[in-house]
Amino acid sequence: MRTTLLLTFLLIYSISNFSQSEMSVKPDFWSGKAIYQDGKKLSISNALEIAKNNSEVIKNLKSARTNRTIGDIIAYPGAIAFGYTLGLSLNSHENAPDPNWGVGGIGAGMMVGGMILQGNGNKKLKEAVRLYNSSLNGNSNALKPELNIIYSENGLGISVNF
Repeated sequence: MRTTLLLTFLLIYSISNFSQSEMSVKPDFWSGKAIYQDGKKLSISNALEIAKNNSEVIKNLKSARTNRTIGDIIAYPGAIAFGYTLGLSLNSHENAPDPNWGVGGIGAGMMVGGMILQGNGNKKLKEAVRLYNSSLNGNSNALKPELNIIYSENGLGISVNF
């Protein structure tokens, strides 16, 4: 009983700490851009669960997921069609079939269109993370001046950064 209670307490504590920290968007090999929180990669579904009380963040995350999914569905077949056509054109074997550049052109167009949609999805992802982080920090537009003492070739000085 004590271990169950202790594990439950630790789980609730870790979830509450996990949900209160800031998110960031970093480059990822497989997905292009990914959401990270406390050094751990989050899926968009996990981010939706964490930000369940903020409707604007949820709207941007869902839009990002939709754009990225549709972009993937369009870009990958287009890249395959373009790559196959390009490979046929580079083939110097005498029995090789002639490339159909109509299919290759359509594939290239699909690939570019899908990449544009994926880029829009990444922008929405960054916007959602920015909105989530600003909701944690309160008013993010408030001026936060920093006073620094600097030294240069002209001597000692004070720098105020906003």
